[in-house]
Amino acid sequence: MYSNVGKKIMILAMVFGGIFLAAGIIGFIALLALKIPAWLAFVALFSGIMTFMSSWLLYGFGQLVDDVHSLHIEPKAEEKKEEVIDELPEL
Repeated sequence: MYSNVGKKIMILAMVFGGIFLAAGIIGFIALLALKIPAWLAFVALFSGIMTFMSSWLLYGFGQLVDDVHSLHIEPKAEEKKEEVIDELPEL
């Protein structure tokens, strides 16, 4: 459940972004079909687009978490493989 959190945050951002964008477009079409004032329909479309764009921030956060995790894990694996050399090269 708590492993690979960065990838899960990025997937969650993509799912929420798609759902909110689709809801905004469907709301826009439904409000126009119901002959509601046009400005309300554009508010629904604008809110769908803005929530879609805000999901980019969540995706970016997931990318940061994934990158930091890989930086934290990879050096430990490399330390086991390489021997530490304390000698300086001759000039």
